Amino acid sequence: IRYDSNMHMVTYISSAGFDQTQSGKMLGEMELQFKAEALRRNITGLLFYIDNKFLHVLEGHEPDLRDFMATVEQDPRHDGVSYLMDARTERRSYNSWSIGDCQLRNLSVFDFDTITAITESFKKNFLPRADALIDYYCILLAQKAKNTLS
Repeated sequence: IRYDSNMHMVTYISSAGFDQTQSGKMLGEMELQFKAEALRRNITGLLFYIDNKFLHVLEGHEPDLRDFMATVEQDPRHDGVSYLMDARTERRSYNSWSIGDCQLRNLSVFDFDTITAITESFKKNFLPRADALIDYYCILLAQKAKNTLS
């Protein structure tokens, strides 16, 4: 992974535009479609699906990300796409696009306000790097979940 002055990162959260009982089928379809689109546009990153919500961290060249996001915003499987981060990044962190897992299923900590607060904290304290952002989300959400369960 090397420095690329044209590298950009976009992070968004959205609600699933389908019933949770359909999640297996829908996620399978999305994985196939998004992997193909990401490969075609040279976009990498991770998609998280937790409690019928999506958190998507993407990286690539800005025009490719804009095209990809226009597709996401029109996708009926996403409701209320809200951008959390849209910034230049120093380098690509991932080699491909995939579905990630923070081991946070069925916990009430995965909400818009929490994710937004974590993102704002990250922006103040770290350089925009997709891998560091994912680690930051996972650590702080796990910590918040542990505190809620105590």
